[in-house]
Amino acid sequence: MTKSIDVECLVLECVEYKENDALVTVCSEESIFTVYARGILKQASKNRKITQPFSKVNMTLNYASDKAMPMLIHGNVIDYYYKIQQDLVSQSICFVLIEMVRKSKCNDRIYHFLDACFKAFHNNTNPLTYACLCIKEILISEGIGMYVSGCVECGRKDKLEAISIPEGGFICHYCNGHVHTPLSKEELIQYYSLFVLKDKDNERFIETMEFTIDQFIFLSRWFEEHGHTRLVSLQFLNSIKAL
Repeated sequence: MTKSIDVECLVLECVEYKENDALVTVCSEESIFTVYARGILKQASKNRKITQPFSKVNMTLNYASDKAMPMLIHGNVIDYYYKIQQDLVSQSICFVLIEMVRKSKCNDRIYHFLDACFKAFHNNTNPLTYACLCIKEILISEGIGMYVSGCVECGRKDKLEAISIPEGGFICHYCNGHVHTPLSKEELIQYYSLFVLKDKDNERFIETMEFTIDQFIFLSRWFEEHGHTRLVSLQFLNSIKAL
């Protein structure tokens, strides 16, 4: 017995499948899944506009069974963050986030942080800080967040000078032993503030903190190390950053 479901989602990827059809990967508040979109590669398709990556859409999906891939019936665009595709670096950063989300367990918080991040890149409103917030949310959800309450090796709370990805957090001067590059006090405060941030303080955090692409890459490497994976999109981001 078939059933139809309406869902709000972010379009992450649209891949050609057979003639004029496509497989569309979307992220909702509950999960990431693939939608079969028949005929959407035709110029005259009414559903073409709701399968564009970096779109927030409402979709009506038809399920032939609980195990079958849902089929796109129709829908409408809520927001289209098309400006992301006009800048190669912005697009590459968003692809890194998309790959992380696809490798993690999506939930409503990650969905809304990713949506806010797309909007920030579209409007150019402190986008890298939004991107780092999104990564932090993914890391916390996966149980691989950064230890920032003291030295991850000895527990002392003073003389903190660096961050060790392998050890999983802040490192003090005595445990570091010149292994990890010392960071400025301001940058350590940024990472500390990021990982202890409460939802009620998000707006003030975004107004007062400004993260860089190097910090985004650092947090992406953190995901790779502790998620035991490799991000193909991160390699591409590193290559274009070096240009």
